[in-house]
Amino acid sequence: LPPTTNNNKALGGIPITAALPGLLTNNQPARIFERVKLDINAFEDAYSLARRRDLHDYCYIEGTNPLNVSLTFYKIEVDIFYDGEWIGDVHVPWLDTPINMSAYQQRYTPPVRFPVRLSASTTTVLSMFERLMLPNGLIYVDVAVNLTFSAGNQVYTMPHYDTGVEVSLHL
Repeated sequence: LPPTTNNNKALGGIPITAALPGLLTNNQPARIFERVKLDINAFEDAYSLARRRDLHDYCYIEGTNPLNVSLTFYKIEVDIFYDGEWIGDVHVPWLDTPINMSAYQQRYTPPVRFPVRLSASTTTVLSMFERLMLPNGLIYVDVAVNLTFSAGNQVYTMPHYDTGVEVSLHL
């Protein structure tokens, strides 16, 4: 349909879900999540590992907008996978201050610490932390994401999957 005021109002109530398969940037798969920096409390995490399996820490996320439209993000739901195993999540049902990204914006880190829950075996968590504590320590995770954002006057929920997202410690 050609865009008209009547069409926009009528179509505004239809939820649209989309994925980004095949979208490329510089002949590489398009990514939304580039880097994650974990902000951990080692003492509290050691205590938590001894008492229960869940670790509750924070992270900063560096993102990229691979699209040619500005995006405003309202909530973030992320499942985190390490070596093919689900290890935790980031669940923010609503952002008090939405995150705005301009078209094709690169390496944007919003001034928000996101809560991250790690719920993996003690062996997996210790292995991850051991690698992260090395000089220039990095690990790579995959993330399955549900993002709620607006582009123009429409709000969308988009599932997306990023592989090989770089994770380091926030120092």
